[in-house]
Amino acid sequence: MTTPKGRPLAPRPAPTLTPAQPLAPALEHPTAPRPSAPPELAPRIEVERLGMISTGSSAVYHELQASMRPGAFRALDGTPWPVAPIDKPSVRGQIELKPPFLDNFPAIPAEELEALTVGMHKQASELSGLEADMLDALTHEWIMQAQTPDSRAVVDIDALLRLRGIQPKKSGSGRRGGYEPEQRREVVNALARLQNIALSIETIDTYGEDAGASQRPRKTIRRGIKSRAFVFTTFIGQNRLDGSMDVERVTFTVGELFALYLWGSGRQTALLSAKALHYDPYRQAPEKAITRYLSYLWRVRATKGTYRKPLRVSTLLEHGGLTLNTRKPSLTLARLAKVLDTLQSDGVISTWRYDNWELGTAPPRGWAIAWLDALISIEPPADILEHYTRALRGGLPMHTNPRPLPERLRESRGRLGLSQADAAAAVGLTQQTYSRAERGAPVSTVNRAKLEAWLSTAGSLGTVDRIL
Repeated sequence: MTTPKGRPLAPRPAPTLTPAQPLAPALEHPTAPRPSAPPELAPRIEVERLGMISTGSSAVYHELQASMRPGAFRALDGTPWPVAPIDKPSVRGQIELKPPFLDNFPAIPAEELEALTVGMHKQASELSGLEADMLDALTHEWIMQAQTPDSRAVVDIDALLRLRGIQPKKSGSGRRGGYEPEQRREVVNALARLQNIALSIETIDTYGEDAGASQRPRKTIRRGIKSRAFVFTTFIGQNRLDGSMDVERVTFTVGELFALYLWGSGRQTALLSAKALHYDPYRQAPEKAITRYLSYLWRVRATKGTYRKPLRVSTLLEHGGLTLNTRKPSLTLARLAKVLDTLQSDGVISTWRYDNWELGTAPPRGWAIAWLDALISIEPPADILEHYTRALRGGLPMHTNPRPLPERLRESRGRLGLSQADAAAAVGLTQQTYSRAERGAPVSTVNRAKLEAWLSTAGSLGTVDRIL
């Protein structure tokens, strides 16, 4: 194939994930053990019973979350790609939107490069709360499924829609039930944008895994890390006559940089209210953003127990993506109050109140400037307080996960004296699917839920079933 000017095109593979992609071959699940013991992370049944999901809480993760909005990326000298800079005490670098195939094939004709950069800048302008939702949802799924730092996770597109609180259409009157194709395409398009996220870090604080059980992990500084946020390896769906695919399931892993913070003794994860994914990404963007900010803040403050330290109004406006209406500041005041009232009624926070400010005692003119410095106390819900308090007392790790699924399956089946066929029938799976799960192959979200439910009934989870 040649360009219109007759020059041959540089060979390169097609992008890893698009809404219209041919079926890729299945990849084997990595089984190489980690030298150090795997982390214990909150079991899915307990986390989701509390209406929570497990996400990242590192500075890198927080900055990436904050960049999932129009205007966060911009053009900078030295790179053609849209960039969101990171400049924090613990991490410095930048986030780029860049097609993943260029990691292996960086040299392409100038006109093609220009077309790609235009496309990436267009994607940057289209980022929304949906991409932020998918970032949290994929991280949650990987944390729940990972057995090694190189593990792949499997997730159904419908499961991602359910995590967002979207209910499938009920069947009736001769109509099929389930999710609409447009709903699934919207999620797949968001995943396609997430695959373009490239992290380029100059310096970053990490924590070693060589400390003893009673020692705090040793802080180190790493330099020069380039990593994708996620790598999509396999996707499955229905091929269409036009050659495109209706994607139904994806297999993915986290990049090396994310793995530093989601696995091992230096992991930094937090509980996030599932409401953050349920809120409408357009009409309730401030509710989404402040829910995520409070989750990050409570995790950071957990070690000192300073959950209730007041926040300035200006801080909440900044993290909620709200700007002061200088002509009618009362509208901004009412919008912030509505956000906090919504979070309280939904159980995201317990209570909130102003500490040192009342509208009735404010001067009739110029009160908005003083209001920006007013302090608001926000009380976390009881589940968050209990979770971190119990973890920090040393009774259980901060975030716990059951032992590897294959190990627990074999143990329970052997204790009950069942064959694989008997166990598969009890779970509600085929023997082949059950056997693959025992061997450590990737398990879909639906099948893993069935297996975890059976294990819970069989009583094989032990103390990790306790709420953390």
